[in-house]
Amino acid sequence: MEEFGATIESAGSLPTPEERMRSRRERIRKEMTRKVGALMFSAWMAVAAGGGPLQAAAGERQRSGSSATEVVKKDRAGRESSLLQVLTNIWNKARGDEPRRGPGPTVRDLGKPSVVRKVEPRGERPTLPKMPEQPATMALEKEKTATLEMQQAEVDMKKMEEALLWTFDKTGSGALLNAYYPAKSAYERRIWTQQEKMGETGAVSYVEFVQGIKKRPEMKKAKSFPALEGLEIAGIHSAEFKSFLMAAYPKSWLGHVRSITYSDVDKPMGVHYLGKNLQNAGTCAEANPKTGTIEFFAGCKDPRLLLQVFTHEMGHIVDWRGNTVMSFEERLQFWQKVLERIEASDRFVSSYVEGVENMSPQKESQIKANEYWAEIMREYFERPPFYWKGGQDPGRLPEKDLELIKWFFARTDPDYDVLNFQNAQADYVSTRISGDTITPPRIFIQKNHKPHG
Repeated sequence: MEEFGATIESAGSLPTPEERMRSRRERIRKEMTRKVGALMFSAWMAVAAGGGPLQAAAGERQRSGSSATEVVKKDRAGRESSLLQVLTNIWNKARGDEPRRGPGPTVRDLGKPSVVRKVEPRGERPTLPKMPEQPATMALEKEKTATLEMQQAEVDMKKMEEALLWTFDKTGSGALLNAYYPAKSAYERRIWTQQEKMGETGAVSYVEFVQGIKKRPEMKKAKSFPALEGLEIAGIHSAEFKSFLMAAYPKSWLGHVRSITYSDVDKPMGVHYLGKNLQNAGTCAEANPKTGTIEFFAGCKDPRLLLQVFTHEMGHIVDWRGNTVMSFEERLQFWQKVLERIEASDRFVSSYVEGVENMSPQKESQIKANEYWAEIMREYFERPPFYWKGGQDPGRLPEKDLELIKWFFARTDPDYDVLNFQNAQADYVSTRISGDTITPPRIFIQKNHKPHG
């Protein structure tokens, strides 16, 4: 009755499914532990009996000379170790312990206290080598870079085209415009032909075209010195004049000139120069930037005047129309800078440039820009800043014009020294034109005399 009553009392709170499962697992573990313990005890007793090894001891003794007892001990130790390892693993698994790595404990170790081993800290884990980028990733990066380059090229091209249209609106001249658009059209046709052959379609990439516009032409060594003809009529000996030119002017300038001639004839001013001061004036010299020719006329028969005018004409030869050292982009920037200067309030005032008048405002701006650059070149060579009168006179050129000249020489002849011209001209005029035999002292000895310094 007491047991029945206890059952009734416990019936009020029945175990949950989880509790019943844990109770069942515990009964199975205890039963397994009991069976494994009995199995291990039986196995240990069988090992202790040691009957098997005694029979093999005689043969082993004859081969090795060892006693039967030693043979039995060796064999028993090996069998004991392997059997106990298996049984120990079964025992641990039955108890629910984690499997051990390496050889497990023997029966002799079961009663000993566990020993805590000191673990030495390991060094930093070596980093794995960086895996090479996958072809798909590389292709995406390459495509992204190409897209950015195309976008930048289109931006640069748009700026240049806006500048070209601005210069055309100002001057009506297609000096650079007529060179740009045919080159662009030829480039587009070449790309379309390539796409057609490859069976491709898509927008034209102007990267290569813009790179060509920004790239400066390769420097070409002049085949020979400019041809000199008729200068003796003006009292100038060709050999001496050649030496003067080589010592006085920048190297790239002489590379632009093909011939220098003198014709003892009068030539009136061109019909485009309609200013009151220029209507009846005669032409002293003419320069053609496209052909690289300079021609003097009877108005420049005085050798001193010829030398002064020569620098002016050389300025025409190397301007934006025919310069072969600058890139196309630099020539366009050059032209823009000069056009801005002729309209500036602080421009260099030259009676020659100010006297230019034309019925077409565009044509007038074009002529003034050409002549303005030639005049500031003549002024710079004759009166360089800080070197006239022993370095006391800063010259007559405005600061903006000096910056423009500095910008120009930095791109054409960065190592040119304007004192070369001063000294060479002083020697030439004194010894070759005036007939003196003593070279005048070179008083133009200053620092930072280079235009880009």
